[in-house]
Amino acid sequence: MEFRMNGKELKEAINICRLRGKYNEGMSNKTSVLCDDLFIEVEDGMVYIQNANNFTYVVYRHNDEEAVNGMVNLSGSTLEKYLTDTDLVFRSDDGKIELASGNSIVTLPVLGRHEELHVIYRLKDKLRNLTRRSIRKMVREGQDIFVTENLALKTMLDVESDELTEAMMLAEKVGNSIYRIEWDGDKLLISSTKNNESVYTEITATGTDRKAIVEISLPISKLVSREREVIILYDDEKPVIFANEQVTVLRAPRLGV
Repeated sequence: MEFRMNGKELKEAINICRLRGKYNEGMSNKTSVLCDDLFIEVEDGMVYIQNANNFTYVVYRHNDEEAVNGMVNLSGSTLEKYLTDTDLVFRSDDGKIELASGNSIVTLPVLGRHEELHVIYRLKDKLRNLTRRSIRKMVREGQDIFVTENLALKTMLDVESDELTEAMMLAEKVGNSIYRIEWDGDKLLISSTKNNESVYTEITATGTDRKAIVEISLPISKLVSREREVIILYDDEKPVIFANEQVTVLRAPRLGV
């Protein structure tokens, strides 16, 4: 396996896929990462950097037409500490990883298996190429958008990334790391409430007429700011998809709230 990428972009991809941030844990919240392991897959000129746990799947896409197909599991934190803001060649062969940049070569171990590889394999065929553009195309053509083998989501919203990021960052200040996404067919509200504190932000969105409400715990603000627009795809108490051209995230809902 081999691909080319700038070290700064690869570092950003690692941080996105580790999803470091505050998550709700019942009566409190905790800063944590999704998982330090990463699963990198190269197929037909596309590099997919993927991560998952029982509640989440995330993929970062990087195009390299000269990339060599293959796959590898590795530690994200180990890889990140050797990255600089220069172009590099990433190679994996014979049970090891090589990073070649300038006159330097770094050799790293591979992991035998990503600890949540079964989740990645269950979701990646439907999600790794589910971009904002592909979702809009399926909506125009009246196709069902399956995010798993048996689950199709029907509430689709197109949102300005800056507005969504600002709304989520304000909601984060409430401090319980629970965010409510409510679409009434005309207005989109992002909110969070804890004891006597609350934040409600109305943001501009276009989408389907179907109404939907869901609550999630996910540090999404840093993920959606890379591109001008992002798709939110969801339904009542169903998993939520955030997708632009480079990143797609699925997050399970908080139920019984």
